[in-house]
Amino acid sequence: MAQLDQIKEHNSVFDSGWTETTNRVNQERDLYKTQVLEANRLVDENDHLLSILNSIEPFVTSLSDVTEILDPRLGESTKDRQQQEYMIDILEKISATQPNSKQRVEAIRSAQDLRQHERRRSNVLEDSLIKTKGMLKSARKPKAEPP
Repeated sequence: MAQLDQIKEHNSVFDSGWTETTNRVNQERDLYKTQVLEANRLVDENDHLLSILNSIEPFVTSLSDVTEILDPRLGESTKDRQQQEYMIDILEKISATQPNSKQRVEAIRSAQDLRQHERRRSNVLEDSLIKTKGMLKSARKPKAEPP
């Protein structure tokens, strides 16, 4: 009898677990079906829109050709306009800074001074390397023996 009670107890636990699992599986299946239907609807809608675009493409091309003939500025691509606007912006920034000749001369002088300083520095390093090399060579030479 005790074993029968344990089996009934385990059976009720198993039944409740089984019911929860089947409910979860059914909910997941319903969600999957809904998502599949939505995806199919989107594919159909996309196909419909593509067919509409293909049918109006010649008209749009024709309209753009006519507008370009009537007013060439309207035919410019937006990329060209953006590039022109960018160049105009750069030119405006340059003209806004208006460096005078004194500033230019000072900038040139400072650049020249910096270059000369670098040359002097490299010459000092070269001189010290030459001296060290000479000392190493003289240390290696065997002294000549008197006859």
